[in-house]
Amino acid sequence: MFDPDIIGITESWTDDKISDAEIQIEGLEVFRQDRLIGNGGGVLLYIRDSLVASAIKLDNSFPEQVWCKLRYNGQHELLVGVCYRMPTENVYGHIAHEQLRDLIQEVSNRDFISERELFAICCRPSVCCL
Repeated sequence: MFDPDIIGITESWTDDKISDAEIQIEGLEVFRQDRLIGNGGGVLLYIRDSLVASAIKLDNSFPEQVWCKLRYNGQHELLVGVCYRMPTENVYGHIAHEQLRDLIQEVSNRDFISERELFAICCRPSVCCL
């Protein structure tokens, strides 16, 4: 049986009518960003309770993203995130593609991100994870 420390979910379909308690997974803390326009979308990031995680807000305006900073071994930090880019422009229009490029640039400029970790961000077109 799998017992992951980190889970990233896209297309959560959560909105302000769904509480964190309704989507809670035992032993994991949930971080979320619901889609603010229309139905569908949304991202969830679950982090094991035993890890030291804190939500961070990036300056980027990409709409469906959630990020946490993890501290490990007392001094190291790791940025973990999930973002979702729709395969069409139906909800956010063509600007979302530019915002995603800006998001990747912003994440790559973080002091604690290595080139190897940046590759993990870019490896799939619709989901960005570290």
